[in-house]
Amino acid sequence: MIFLIPPSKFGGIKKLAYIYPSFALFFIVLYFLPGWTWGSYISGLNLLAPPGGIKDFVYGSATDFGRLIDSPFHHIKNVINSFMFQRKDWVGGIIGRFGYSYTLLPTYFMIVQGLVLLTTAFLDSRKDIVMSFTQKIIIFCTGIGTILLIIIGFYLSSPIGAANIFGLQGRYFVPAIPLVLLLLYNSVFEMKFWIRWKSLLLSLYVIASLTYTVIFMDGYFYSP
Repeated sequence: MIFLIPPSKFGGIKKLAYIYPSFALFFIVLYFLPGWTWGSYISGLNLLAPPGGIKDFVYGSATDFGRLIDSPFHHIKNVINSFMFQRKDWVGGIIGRFGYSYTLLPTYFMIVQGLVLLTTAFLDSRKDIVMSFTQKIIIFCTGIGTILLIIIGFYLSSPIGAANIFGLQGRYFVPAIPLVLLLLYNSVFEMKFWIRWKSLLLSLYVIASLTYTVIFMDGYFYSP
């Protein structure tokens, strides 16, 4: 997302020669920091699993990655099939899921919420703020790429030989959704009705949807 910022905001192209590498170095250090600090301490404690423990599955990302390289089309098919099988759970996890991920809000509510998000992303635009084609390409690669990498990462960390993706929940996609919705942004037209009433309409919708969610949770989890 750093590449969305115009070079002029950094003071020119020349400064990018050390600004971008500095960002990259910072995030690399941040990634390895746990292993260099408390991770090393914890691993040195020689903590052992309780005796008699049983492993239901065998995991190995390196092995799964090797299999992915050997037969990529077979694994692409597995990922697509897994998406088709779990798509409702993933979408439901983005919008709202309760009780340690077991309880979805009703389907009609998820459809309404999805339509509201898409409509707001499309209508909430301004003619004085224009995104270039390059910026939209960066947004697309960042948003869609993040979702694909999450899916592939969970597939590679699933049990060895598994055809389905284990452990992936829709809430992991939430950081990428605003970027994907930003692709609908347009600077071609503005609706005066929307500009005038959007704050009131969205406020009423948020109040209504959160009220319904609380009523749903109360009825599902707490009513006798």
